Formats: sequence, structure tokens, C-alpha cells
Amino acid sequence: MKDKGIETLRGFAIFFVVFDHVFGGILHATNNNDALANQLIFTSQTFLKYLIMPLFTVIAGYLYALSPLRPAKDFLPFLVKKINRILIPCYVASTLLFLGRCFVSSTNYREELTLNILTIYYIPYAHLWYLFAIFWIFIFSFLLDALGLFRSFYSWFAILLISIVFSLKTSLIPHFGLASSQSLFPFFIVGCGLNFYKERFAKFTTKLFLAGVIIFSALVIMIDSYFFNISMSKLNWLMLALPCLSLIVIFRFAITPLSFFGNYSYSIYLYHVFAIAAFRILLLKLGISSFPIHLFVGMIMGILLPILFEKTIKNYRITGTIFLGQKPTPSYT
Repeated sequence: MKDKGIETLRGFAIFFVVFDHVFGGILHATNNNDALANQLIFTSQTFLKYLIMPLFTVIAGYLYALSPLRPAKDFLPFLVKKINRILIPCYVASTLLFLGRCFVSSTNYREELTLNILTIYYIPYAHLWYLFAIFWIFIFSFLLDALGLFRSFYSWFAILLISIVFSLKTSLIPHFGLASSQSLFPFFIVGCGLNFYKERFAKFTTKLFLAGVIIFSALVIMIDSYFFNISMSKLNWLMLALPCLSLIVIFRFAITPLSFFGNYSYSIYLYHVFAIAAFRILLLKLGISSFPIHLFVGMIMGILLPILFEKTIKNYRITGTIFLGQKPTPSYT
């Protein structure tokens, strides 16, 4: 049975992803150069990059740890499953999005078919970069799992520290989402630990320690910014975000509407941009440029149409596999 608290967090995260793309799309389409609007979209995108996508990754790690520790002999079936579930829908959605930007003249971003089509298959395209990243994270985690490195708290903690150090390094391979997987890997490891060692994280002293790290990291960031005019470093961000997201998962609670959206977060993530763009273009063609109307319609359609799309195709093997990586009976990601 699905954890409604976890689904609520996924629902919140996907709600914010849609909001960010609706909001940014409206400003871009209407050429809004208002300073306040630009500051808001910058804040929204910063929140998305540094908290929402890491939250998705912590949740992915938590769900990965629901299964028992995996032996090495299961690697090939695991790899095939992740290719089907992640890479095939990712490439399909990337192709459709790229072609739409080539042939639909009213889109915010135009593409040249003959110049760029091949690049989307090795350079993650648009918001779909995350799917490449999480694919590699799953693969790396399986290998660590098969080596038995998640079987004790201390080996898990050592992996976490190594992943933090590794995430601070510049990626040697910028393509195929490997750089993004490197940055997000510590969040997945934290998610695994929150589930594998939930008894430890349930202790009051652990929660108090995490809260202390948050306060200390926030103070360091504020002092650096106020007194030394130093921007937040990647290490400071990790030391703030990792315990913060850990406590969010630990203290999660269920909100039924958000948990419902969370059940469909994968299809929403893949295809919300198509619904948002279609209705933004339609409204502008009708002469409607009101920001509140665009925001309302974009949010509604960006969430509901992918849900309807999943419900329509998920029971057909070919379409379910191609567009969503699902078998006829939907499975947990």
C-alpha cells in the first residue's frame, strides 16, 4: 500500500513544477520585463532547482529502499526495468517536445529540426534532464546495494559522505545527465537511509541533530552573505538542504488532494508542458492575456490533462510502455 504522506510530498513537488513552468511561460510569451515579475520567476526557479528536484530525489531513494536489498544477479532485470520505465518515455517526450517547438510557430522556444534533433538524445532536453539523472542514480545505487554497502548504518553513512564530496567535483562527463546525477546523488542516498534506518531517524536526538545542522548552515550562509558578500556555496546548500528535506520526509503527513496528484506525478512531469503550451497559445489567440486567467487555466490543464492521458493509455501495453513505461497494471516508480 502506498504511503499517502510520501504521495502528498510528491503531489506538492509536482504542483510546484507545473506552477513554475506556467508562470515562466506566461512571462516569456507576453514579454513581461517587470522587475518584480522577473525576481519572482528567479525565486521560483531557484526554489525548484535547489529544493523541489532534490525533494523528488529524496523520495525516489526512500521508495527504492522499500524493496529488500538486491543481489548482483538481479542487475540486468533491474536495468531493463529502468530503461523501460524512465529512458523510453523520456526519449519519446523529448522527441515530441522538440518536434512541437520545430513546427508550432507560437511556442516560446523555437528549434531547427536539421540542426539540433540528434542532440536531445545525449544532452538532456528541457525539464526532462531529471529523468536522465535519476536513471543513473538508480543504476549507481543498485551497484552499491549489490556490494552490500547499504547493509549497515555506518557503511551507508560513509557512502553519504563520499557522495557529498563527489557531488562537489566538476563532472568529467557532461552529457547523458551524468553531471546532474552527480549533484543529486547525496539526496537519493539520504532517502535510502531514511527508510533503511527509519528507527534511527525516528529518535528525538537525531531530529534535534538535524535541526541543529539546519540552524548552523543557515547562520553560515547569512554571515557569508551579509558580512563578506559571499554567495551560497554548493557545500553550504547541501548542508542546509539535506537535513531540511530529511525532516520534511520524517514529519510528513497526508493531504488527500495532493496525494492524489502525487499518484500521477510521473505522467504530469513528463507531459504537463504540452498542455500548458497548448492552452497558453489558445488563450493568446483568443486575445486573452490576463495573468490570473493564464495561471489558473495553465495549472488546471497542466495537471489534469496528463492524468487523463495516463488513465486513457495505461491499460494498453504498447502505449503504456512507450509513453509512460508502464505495464497494463500501473506499478510504483
